[in-house]
Amino acid sequence: MGEEQRQPLAAAFPAPPPYYKHFTAKNVARLKDLQQSSSASQDIAPDGKPEVEIPPELQCLIPPEPPSDGKCRSFGADLDISQPFVSLKERGMVQLYPSPPPGQAIESEWTLDRASYLKKFVKSMLLNFLELVGVLAVDPTQYAPKIDHLIRLLYNSHALINEYRPHQARETLIMMMEEQLARKEAEVEGINRMSEKIEEVLAKLGTEEGDSAMATEDRSDEEMLRQENMDGQRRLWQLMDEDVS
Repeated sequence: MGEEQRQPLAAAFPAPPPYYKHFTAKNVARLKDLQQSSSASQDIAPDGKPEVEIPPELQCLIPPEPPSDGKCRSFGADLDISQPFVSLKERGMVQLYPSPPPGQAIESEWTLDRASYLKKFVKSMLLNFLELVGVLAVDPTQYAPKIDHLIRLLYNSHALINEYRPHQARETLIMMMEEQLARKEAEVEGINRMSEKIEEVLAKLGTEEGDSAMATEDRSDEEMLRQENMDGQRRLWQLMDEDVS
């Protein structure tokens, strides 16, 4: 990548990086072919990684390594990925949804209908936004309370969504495992069907060979009887010729 592509994105809402045009299905297929050919050739570099020359337009398709210092930049703000989640109480915000009762923090013993509360928060934000528009039309100096209400609703919504992340990750993993299991079951079923077809073909071949052998034996018996009849007729004609002479 060029020097322009290496510059950090410091704007709050930056434009897409210039290398986004390289993310095409054709380039993804090319990168996959290169990686597979490198694995097949078993060319290993001194650092233990497969040694393969990746073109510049494909290098941006390789995911970067996690930051060594645990810090990254998103929408112009520096983030520390090792920093623990900050609760609403630590932020000085009022929590608008219930917390687990004391002694029942285990998920199997206590659950919360997060979808219901999220829908309520969205409706409340729409209502507060309409009220804010009305306040600005009548007396713009009285905007602060409605802004505070909107901020409180937004923080509660984000906190509730973040609490839902572990469940979402588990459900995503379950879905992926179910898809893998379905593929494996389909493969096993296909192998079983093919095995049954092969057994049917082998059984038919065995039956045809048996019929062919029986037919050959029947033909041999008929030829032997025919030959015996012909021999008997010859002997009869010989006897008749002797009597006449």
